[in-house]
Amino acid sequence: PLSGVHTHHDFILFAADDGARAVSRTCTHLGCRVNYQQEKQYIECPCHQSRFTPGGERISGPAQRNLPTYEVSLKHDAEGRVSAYVVHL
Repeated sequence: PLSGVHTHHDFILFAADDGARAVSRTCTHLGCRVNYQQEKQYIECPCHQSRFTPGGERISGPAQRNLPTYEVSLKHDAEGRVSAYVVHL
């Protein structure tokens, strides 16, 4: 992702120089699809405003559990640059 963040139907991928991580887009409260608020640097549920860190850790709201996280593998090109991210659901 050019911005460092890629939102997919099932997950949000965060890519940085130190690696990549992916978190589920399903809120642990009632299952609504969460969104990343880039200007505020947190993930928020539009249904009941539960908030989570980009790492999926619960900040506030009715949700009582963190968002599930997924393993991310990196693929490299011939010059060693990252060419793809593979999220393992």
